[in-house]
Amino acid sequence: MAENIQQRVVDRAVEIVQSAYVDGRIDESEMEHRLDLIITAKDPAQLRLAVADLPRPTVSAPAPLQPTTAVVTPAGKTDERTLAMLAHLSAFVAGPVGPAIAFGVAPNGGLLKREAAKALDFQLLGILGGIATAIFGAISGLGLVPLLWMLVWFGLTIKGAISANRGEDWQNPLNTWLSFRPTSGQFIPQLPRR
Repeated sequence: MAENIQQRVVDRAVEIVQSAYVDGRIDESEMEHRLDLIITAKDPAQLRLAVADLPRPTVSAPAPLQPTTAVVTPAGKTDERTLAMLAHLSAFVAGPVGPAIAFGVAPNGGLLKREAAKALDFQLLGILGGIATAIFGAISGLGLVPLLWMLVWFGLTIKGAISANRGEDWQNPLNTWLSFRPTSGQFIPQLPRR
């Protein structure tokens, strides 16, 4: 038990000296000298001598707390994710033209190019789906079919934008199910058909 108490006293003395060095109260050579005294000490009195005359820490006002809810992202990634999100959302004002412009100007191989391609693919599918459901609704008298298609289109466009902003490689289930990828097929590997 006495050995454990001794080791705890030694550890505490080392902590005190290291803390004084970190705080800038002693320099490196002073720290090394005091650590040597601690390591070679034969009794607690010698340990106390190694730390007794250390300059006392200065007490300063605590630093103001910083909010911890901020998400740290690598430089440039946030901007590219925001642009990728906007490529998806541009369909609400420009249809497939917005994603097409983003696809045309985005550098190859990046997140923006991939997401603009996926957005353009879905908006082209959206036009085809809108035409098909309008024809089906007119023929069948089921006017809700085009409305349902609009809700699905709206929801999947929003989901694509959110996923792009998060940096997720989300695949639109309709494009995947129908294997409709005229522009992004070169960026998304196709599964072999059975």
